[in-house]
Amino acid sequence: MKRLFAKEALCSAKWNGVRRRDRVIVESIKSAMKLEEIKDPLTRARVEEALRAASALKRAVQLDGLGPPSVPTKPAKIRKRIRQDEKPLMNKLEQEYHDTFLIEENNVCIQSMRFRLATGLWYKPDFFYINYDGLPSAIEVKGPHAYRGGFENLKMAAHQYQWINWVLAWKENGGWKEQVVLP
Repeated sequence: MKRLFAKEALCSAKWNGVRRRDRVIVESIKSAMKLEEIKDPLTRARVEEALRAASALKRAVQLDGLGPPSVPTKPAKIRKRIRQDEKPLMNKLEQEYHDTFLIEENNVCIQSMRFRLATGLWYKPDFFYINYDGLPSAIEVKGPHAYRGGFENLKMAAHQYQWINWVLAWKENGGWKEQVVLP
């Protein structure tokens, strides 16, 4: 029994009238044995005193509606009624492309048009707009390290929706490159 709280006996810091070592004793007694099974009268008296102080503290906390002062309370998380994403629609590269080429275009849809490619498979280009000639255009902006992956859906969308002008744009050596994706 003494081994269970030997380390805590060195710490005599008080916590609302209940010494830390007594709290450890109480918890170890609750989980290990009943109060009647403690043979040492000094240990039994300390445990009874710690139990009384702990129950008085618990009642006081329940009456005040406050938690223990040493335990910080978390602010209540406000549950939103509707789910809304707060992060920006475009990353830095897409924002730079938009500011460079599409700032004068009217009605540019930013990641808001979805194209069905197959059952359960959808493709959403970065930009979709109708140019001055009345032709719809979809633009996909890729970063410098996009060598594989992500191009398959673009190719499939270009094949299925041939009436749309599909463009792949990327930045290379400080300048923008564009490639029209063939059906």
